Parts: sequence; C-alpha cells; structure tokens
Amino acid sequence: AKYINELASNKVVNGYSDGTFLPNNEVKRADFIIMLLKGIGVDVTKAPQSNFSDVENGAYYYNAVGLAKDLGIANGNGDGTFSPASNITRQDMMVMVANALNAMGVELDTDVACLDNFSDTVGIANYARTSVAALVNAGIVKGSDNKIEPVKNITRAEMAQLVKGVYDKALTIAE
Repeated sequence: AKYINELASNKVVNGYSDGTFLPNNEVKRADFIIMLLKGIGVDVTKAPQSNFSDVENGAYYYNAVGLAKDLGIANGNGDGTFSPASNITRQDMMVMVANALNAMGVELDTDVACLDNFSDTVGIANYARTSVAALVNAGIVKGSDNKIEPVKNITRAEMAQLVKGVYDKALTIAE
C-alpha cells in the first residue's frame, strides 16, 4: 500500500475511475509501459518517433508505447508488434525494467549465477535471463517462496513495487 500511495501521489500510477486500485488485478503491457515511463520521468504526452504495428494511433497508450520503443525499453514481440492489450508476464516486465534502467545510465550486474538461488529459473526465457539476473543482483526483484515465477502475469501491486524501485533509482540519478 505504501508504494501505491507514494506513486499515486507523484502521479506515476492511477487507480480506476471508481477510486479503487485493485492491487490483485493483472496488468496490461501498455499500462505497464505508461507507469514505467512515468516512473523514470518520461513525459508520456510527447509524440514518439515510431511505434509498433499493432499500436493504433489515438489509443491512450500510443505515445508511451512508442516512446518506450524509441528509448529501447520495449522491443516488442520480434515481429514488429507489441500486444498492448495482453497481460504482461513477470519476465517481460523485468526485461523492460532492466532496459529502462540501462536507458537511465544505471550499470547492472547481469551475472546469472544469482538465478541458482531460485527453484524455477529453468522457466526463464533465454531473452530474459540477463535482465532477470540484473534485477535480482540489484535487489529490485527478490522472488517469492524461492521462485521467480517468470511466466506468471504481474499484478498491479507487484507492478507498483517494481516501479517504485525504478522511481527511487531515477530520483537518485536526478540528484
């Protein structure tokens, strides 16, 4: 709750129109990008240079997803698409968070030896391994019950905790 409240007071995360946050709801890929970019101080109202083929001009997330692509934070699905309305998995979220930290100039330790401490790392996709390791090594991701749960969809509460870690890094860099 403290992460959600702090991020909400700084206009990084929003609740629903009825005043709720619904922390156990899963997060759409586009919504995650909006909150991640706000967390690192990117003005999501700016027009992007490019976008993914499945991100429609005029969608509420159009600018944010395009800016994330421009900054190298979002690489999409490898076929020019992003799947903005799909729920985001924990490993995809970790890739984007690591990319955001890199875009901010944060040096990350990508040594994957730390993954040996978790029982389910065999499920981490090859494209995500170094990003997951970087966030574990940085103390941003701690796992739960000795697991990373890479293909599990992230909840709004988990998203808030991760974005708070990135937000704090952004504040440190700005100082």
